[in-house]
Amino acid sequence: MKKYQLVLFLLFFSAGYSFAQDVSKTILKSDKEFNEYNYAEAIKLYKTTILESDSSSHALRRLAASYQFLHQIVEAELWYSKLMHRKDRTVEDIYNYILVLKRNDKYRLAEKMYDEMARLSPKDTRLLQFQNNKNYLGQMEDAPDLYKISSVSFNSTGEDFAPVVYRKEIVFLSSKSYSTKKKANLDLYSVDMEEQGNLKKNPFLRV
Repeated sequence: MKKYQLVLFLLFFSAGYSFAQDVSKTILKSDKEFNEYNYAEAIKLYKTTILESDSSSHALRRLAASYQFLHQIVEAELWYSKLMHRKDRTVEDIYNYILVLKRNDKYRLAEKMYDEMARLSPKDTRLLQFQNNKNYLGQMEDAPDLYKISSVSFNSTGEDFAPVVYRKEIVFLSSKSYSTKKKANLDLYSVDMEEQGNLKKNPFLRV
């Protein structure tokens, strides 16, 4: 009987040890992809490790950051929110959560997280603007619409931003062509403008 119990113990221990090794290898591979800016691939691997029981703060943090770097802000908010429930969350985690909350127009919650950040790190210089005008996030949320924003013909399903008028073109950044094989997740594009300043209905023109 004792021999039978010992065999069972060794089998369970061996299986558990092997599983832990597999998860550890996946984490190392995930970190490698993250450090090489292959965020789309890193997301797949971090999700795998979390589903396989390694829901460490490290994996959550890197998963949220990967989505943030790919400008997938809704998903980034989801995983940062899970990280906020961890005792080992850092001030940097809270600040990144604030950034994605503001991108998602959740100014009231961002204001609460600023208070939490101030509690943990009262001397953080990033708090100065907020402390000088504590109501500015709420004012932004309650402010009337002053501008009308609409899509243009060359908007993509990715993130298109930072437009600059250069000669007779608009030059901007986009995550449209992001590939897991690339080292960067943004490309520079340009589109021609007509003389009166209207945008021509041209497809993406890569600079």
